[in-house]
Formats: sequence, structure tokens, C-alpha cells
Amino acid sequence: MRQKPDVGPTLLSYVWFGLNLAGLFATLFSGVVIARSGPKAPFVVCILPCAAVLLPVCMGFFEEKKQTSDDIARIRQKFWEHGETTLLCVLMLAGTVVLSFAGLVFQNVKINAILAVVVGAIMLVSYSLVLSPIIAKVNAFALIQTSLAFSIGGATFYFYTDTAKQFPEGPHFSPLFFNSVMGAFTIVFSLFGIWCYNYYMKGWKYRQLLMIANVAYCVVSMLDVVFFLRLNKRMGVSDKVFVLGTSVIEVTIYEWMWMPQVVMLAYLCPKGMEATMYALLAGCHNLGNSIASNLGAFMLEMLSVVPTGADNESKQFENLWVASLIASVLPLITILLLFKLIPDARQDENLVGDTEYDATSGSLLRQWMERTS
Repeated sequence: MRQKPDVGPTLLSYVWFGLNLAGLFATLFSGVVIARSGPKAPFVVCILPCAAVLLPVCMGFFEEKKQTSDDIARIRQKFWEHGETTLLCVLMLAGTVVLSFAGLVFQNVKINAILAVVVGAIMLVSYSLVLSPIIAKVNAFALIQTSLAFSIGGATFYFYTDTAKQFPEGPHFSPLFFNSVMGAFTIVFSLFGIWCYNYYMKGWKYRQLLMIANVAYCVVSMLDVVFFLRLNKRMGVSDKVFVLGTSVIEVTIYEWMWMPQVVMLAYLCPKGMEATMYALLAGCHNLGNSIASNLGAFMLEMLSVVPTGADNESKQFENLWVASLIASVLPLITILLLFKLIPDARQDENLVGDTEYDATSGSLLRQWMERTS
């Protein structure tokens, strides 16, 4: 991508198209296995396919060259010269351990949500201080955007799959429909979204595409509110048709939001430091998802939306539409940050040049050190 930035979006479209295509077969297969043998069976079935990854690794398909002791010493020396990135790795590890430990030990969603916000704030400040301005800004945007996309999947799962005895007013989707049919439809249209992006949008500027995609995704997500209020039944639209229709539109637009950010992450990895920097940036993005999950769980508890699959739990879903509305609107806040944090550049342009090991030059920390030295 660095050598030929004009094909960067196409390359990543190819990669993610392949990942989703493989996911389509897995989704179709897993739904049948779960329906026939229960939810634990897919883990057993997947052992051999997962182990198959060892074959290309052991056969050297990665084409990695063996490093001499001098090569390793030289690489380590250059990393120490930019030790701030090593510090970020340590902080990310510590934050991950803290959140994992808290999730296992504390059964209090409020405590977990507070810890998630604290860890996220520490990472946001740390990344913004030690990374080059353009990298720090894009990372801040991604972390804030993902953190604000509150997850309510823990409640919607029961809304979709509760039986008539558990939730008389619900759609009562079967495990096969919920896993295979809905999953397959969303992946197929995820592939369509990637194709549309690669064919029509890869030449757009980041700001332009992200603004349109964010607004469109928010509007379409409002349809979930309609479904959770059961208004589709009043309009004469069946549950399955409505859910499939809204899901495919949402996932198509989501790909228009996701793909330009993947492209940016790849371009923001300085030469010679690709693996470390991509891991840091992707890790921060995943941290945002973890924050959104914890905050979403806390919001659901505050709204008394805590279904468990018990009989006659209709009352647990009365405020689910409120949670869905909040989760749909909150990410719009990031639109206000677009012009400040996202570069005004095309997606086929290299964002950081070819400078080797240059992830920290011009950072706020280095500017302060230069002024005080």
C-alpha cells in the first residue's frame, strides 16, 4: 500500500471481502449445527478447520526471512529510540488485563462501565500525547466513535429469540433463523457494501464518506426503534421481513463507515513499524468496542432492560426502544469531530510518507520536551 497507495482501498476491499465470504459459509453451517446439536457443538466442529492455519505457517507461506542477531539488535535499538510506542503497548496490555479481570470478578455493570471509561480516557490521553499528530487524531476519532456506539445486543438477543411463553408479544425467531438466515443475509449484504465501496467510493475523501455514512447509519438505525415498539405489526409488515430489510441496509452502510477507517489504519503505520503500530491502533479501536459494551450494559440496567429468558418477561423490554434510540443517536457526536480529527485527503493517498520509524515525531510530548530542553 505504501508503494502503490492508489490501489490501497482495492487491496483492503479484497481482504475484507474474502473474510466475509468465508464468514458466510461459517454462518450457514453453524446455524444448522446449533439447531441439531446445541450451542457447544460448533466449538468441537471448528477444532480441525482452526488448526488448518498451522499448515501455511509451517510451510513458510508468510515468506519471512530469518533475522540474525545483528538484525534483531538493530531493530530493538530503533524501537528504544521511539520508546513511547513500547510504553503504549505496556499500557494497552495493562488496560486489557484490568478490564478482563474486572469482567470476571465484578458482577456490577456500573463498576465495569466506570473502569472501561477510565481505561479509555487513559488510552486516549496517552495516544494523543506520544503519537504524531495525524496518527493521534485519527486514533482519537476511532476510539470516541466506537465508544459511543453503545451495544445493546445482550437484550436484543432475548427480544428476538424468546418463546411465546417468555415474551408473548415478541417475534419468536428460531435459532436457525436468528443464526443462519439473519446471519447469512447480513453477510451477503456486507459483501455488497464492500463491493459498492470499492466500485463507487474508494476515490472519495475520508471526511466526505464518513460524514455521509454516519448520518445514513443513524437514520437507518432508527428503524430498530420502530421494531422494538412493534410498530411494524401495526403497519402490517411481518417481523422477519422487517428485520431482514433493516439489517441488510444497516450492514451495507456500516461497511461504508468501516472500510475507510481500515484504509486509514493501514496508511498510518510508519515504515518498519507496521505490525506494532497496526496492533496499537486496532487495539485501541477494539478497546472502544469494549467500552461501548460496558456502557451499553450499564444503560440497559438503568433502563430496567435486563431480560434473562424467564417466563413472562415482557416488562423487561418496555424501554428497549429508548436504549436503541440512544445507541443510534450518540455516534452522531463524532461528526462534530470529523473536520478536526480526520485528514482532508483522498483514500488513495499515503498519509504519513515513507519515513522509517516515525510514529512519534511532532507529538505533543516531543514538542514539550524540545521546548524545555
